[in-house]
Amino acid sequence: MLMYRAKVRAALDQQTQLLYEQYAQEQHPDNAEQQKSLVADMQEQNFARYLSEVHQYQVLHQQQQLEQLAAINGASCGDEQAGPESNQELTACPLIPATIWTKKELSEFKKEILRSQPKCCIKISSLSTATIRVPTHPDASAIYWEFATDNYDLGFGLYFEWNLDPPSTISVTISESSDEEDEEDEEGQEGSGSTVNEEETGHKRSYPRGVDSGK
Repeated sequence: MLMYRAKVRAALDQQTQLLYEQYAQEQHPDNAEQQKSLVADMQEQNFARYLSEVHQYQVLHQQQQLEQLAAINGASCGDEQAGPESNQELTACPLIPATIWTKKELSEFKKEILRSQPKCCIKISSLSTATIRVPTHPDASAIYWEFATDNYDLGFGLYFEWNLDPPSTISVTISESSDEEDEEDEEGQEGSGSTVNEEETGHKRSYPRGVDSGK
C-alpha cells in the first residue's frame, strides 16, 4: 500500500512539477528557497486532494454496490414468490454507472507501456474489432482497463458469460476490417487467385491469467 501511494505521489508530482514551478517563479521571482517551498506545499495539497477524491469515490461506489445488491436480493425474492409459472415481466437490475477518465500524457503512456509490458499490448487497426475474454475473480467488484488511440473513435461493449468450466487464460480475438480484407483479397487474387474470408483473417492470442491485456 505504501509503495502504491509513493507511485501515485510521484506521478502526480511529475504531472504538476512544471506548472507549479512556473507559478512559484511568478510569486517569488528572486527567491529560489521560497519557490521550492511553495512547489512542495502545492504538491502536498494536490496529493491530499487526490486522496480525498479517491476516498469519496470508494464510499460512493460501496454505497452503490449495497443498493445494487439490495435490489438484486429484492428481485430474487419477488421471483420466488411469483413462482416459475408467473407471467409477470422481469425487471432489470440496476447497474452501477461506469467511470471514465483521460490522461493528457498520451505519448508518454504509450512509450511506458510498450517499454515495460510489450507482450501485454495489442494493436487494433482502423475499423477492426477485438474481443477480449478475461476470467473474473470471485471477490472482484470492478473492471479496469487502459487504452491509447491515435485520432480514432473507439466503441466498447461489455458482457458476461457464465460457464461451468470457466477458462483460466485471457484470450484476444481480432477480426480485421472489411476494407483491409478487400485489400488482402486483391493481393491474394493477383498472386494466387485465392480469397480470404473474415474467419481466416481473424487471429487469436492467449495470455496467462493475471496478465493485463486491456492496454
